[in-house]
Amino acid sequence: MNKPLVIMGGVIVAVLSAAALAGVTVSSNAVEAPRIVAEAPDKKAPARPKPKEIKRSVGGVEGIQTTEGGKVYFRVTAFDPNKRTGTLTFIAAQYHTNVDQLVAWNHIQDRDLIHVHQRLRVQ
Repeated sequence: MNKPLVIMGGVIVAVLSAAALAGVTVSSNAVEAPRIVAEAPDKKAPARPKPKEIKRSVGGVEGIQTTEGGKVYFRVTAFDPNKRTGTLTFIAAQYHTNVDQLVAWNHIQDRDLIHVHQRLRVQ
């Protein structure tokens, strides 16, 4: 295979045609290698462990206890509306704290009022 070689701008054209098939770009001054960009592997953030839920009944108030970051929370799921008086007192006693601490931790405005689905920090 005797093909004539043509030199243009200091570059052999016969070599460039094969290189062009391989994806090499040519400028008037130099031959640049193709840029290969590898995609980073799809890394997902590690899943945050789901807090363990424990069903509890505290002084007539049903709820779910969870622990997150060293703090214990109690989420109210049901209660008897006729026995709501002193509910925070019962919850505080169960978790060995006092009503004032529950009010401070949870920014409670009316200490005689709690709601279903309310989440309370208890420790």
